[in-house]
Amino acid sequence: MRSTTSLAYAFAALSSTALVAAQTFSECDPTKGNKCAPDPAFGNCRKPTSFDFSTVAGGDGWKKDDTFLDFWKPEKGIVGKDSPLSIDNNGAIFTITNKDQAPLIKSNKYIFFGKVEVTLKAAPGVGIVTSVVLESDDRDEIDWEWIGGDQGSVQTNFFSKGVNEYVHGQTHGVSFNAMEGLHTYTIDWTPEYISFQVDGAEIRRATPAEADNGAKWPQTPVQVKLGTWVGGKPDNPPGTIDWAGGLADFAQAPFIAWYKEVKITDYCGGKDKASEYVYTDSSGSQGSIEVVGSSGEGGFGDDDVKTKSTSASTSAASSTVKPTASTTDSSTSTSETGGATPTDDANNDSNNGDEQETVNDDSAATTSRISSSLAAVAAISYFFLFA
Repeated sequence: MRSTTSLAYAFAALSSTALVAAQTFSECDPTKGNKCAPDPAFGNCRKPTSFDFSTVAGGDGWKKDDTFLDFWKPEKGIVGKDSPLSIDNNGAIFTITNKDQAPLIKSNKYIFFGKVEVTLKAAPGVGIVTSVVLESDDRDEIDWEWIGGDQGSVQTNFFSKGVNEYVHGQTHGVSFNAMEGLHTYTIDWTPEYISFQVDGAEIRRATPAEADNGAKWPQTPVQVKLGTWVGGKPDNPPGTIDWAGGLADFAQAPFIAWYKEVKITDYCGGKDKASEYVYTDSSGSQGSIEVVGSSGEGGFGDDDVKTKSTSASTSAASSTVKPTASTTDSSTSTSETGGATPTDDANNDSNNGDEQETVNDDSAATTSRISSSLAAVAAISYFFLFA
């Protein structure tokens, strides 16, 4: 158990970190009145485009491989002499050997709704985070995240315009060790739902009804970002370190994630063709996006997922997914998070003095809110500082 005072401190630290990150992780935010360049579209309009990392030139040959560079943009810190990114027969190797490494690549093109399927093996190690992030110029976001010390679960999250309301993060138990074998993780994103799938089985379905009836739904073109980073380093806020499972022990390094293949299907905003996406105003709404090159309607693809449960608050049990009971340990919570903000929680905590949390339904819900808040803010705070 932990005191409410320490929780308030963690929230305060994380809130300040998120504010810094919010100023840096979008190169051009159209909702801020900026005139931004059009986003190049994948434009495959319901026909998947695959990228198999194992077919790229080995070692650091990717640095001169046009196939790689046409598809992906490597971010800061991974192009130099001692690059933490290399290629072998298993795919792209994202390696962390010290606390300041954060190998990250992002797609050069965008999808405007679509399906992203990533086959990967997450990096093991306390304090190490592996991520698949879909992010737009105006900071709509959909995430998968793996905590290296929690080998039997995966986290999902989504929010809009860089404002995490601490209500959409969930942790899902899986029946395998996510750090030992390759598995395929899918985000199928439309105006009507976000389906999160593991090896083809849906574990979560979110709907716009959960996001202010769609007003806060991710709805603008996104890039695909793949990366690994250190959540458990000494200069991170205490809450981030706690969420990441503790401080990383670099005596156990290297920490390695493998990305084998990415399959991307652009739904092209429901149009038949697309060459680029243009923000026509600063609203950040779906309707404000012009699909250049279209000549008619095309739809959003078939909903062919055999849903085990259509409730977004429940992770479906399947051959690959297992439920995990909620506890007061924030790293293992499976409950959907509540609606408090860091400020609200901090104010409530200060009114309660040094009273300790008790293990009951209310405290489990509080812990679940904390788990999701730490996860989402940590992802923003580090990933996009390097974007």
